[in-house]
Amino acid sequence: MSEPADDFSSLHPSMHMLQWLDEDPPRRIRTAFEEWGDDKVAGTRVVQIAVVGKPQFLTGGKRLDDDPEKMRLVRTGVAFAFAVHIRAPDGEDHHVKGVFSWIGMDLDEPTARQRLWIDVDGSLDELGSEGRLRTRVYGED
Repeated sequence: MSEPADDFSSLHPSMHMLQWLDEDPPRRIRTAFEEWGDDKVAGTRVVQIAVVGKPQFLTGGKRLDDDPEKMRLVRTGVAFAFAVHIRAPDGEDHHVKGVFSWIGMDLDEPTARQRLWIDVDGSLDELGSEGRLRTRVYGED
């Protein structure tokens, strides 16, 4: 019996924005969940990831010296609700919900940095563009 496919369809309209962070965002998101699961219990397998609803984005830029009417992207962040089906090494299935956040900083520099968070049982009200994502992207309290 084949496993269900991941559902990243809610990200498709904004995939170009996620490609500022990685040329293959679905692969990078899956890798993050696989690493997270394995960190919790070695041998845990991600069966399926589903993005639930519309992602929330924040961006920041610097004005161009030669054209102050234009800006260069220097930071961005996305948060979206997820539902993930994982399988423990003993075969027990678990269904986990929460918020996945991914930010990129110093995107105009060779030393660009990224951070990822998987907040189990989190909500977009708390962790989205009007919540913690704002602090994570802009460093504001």
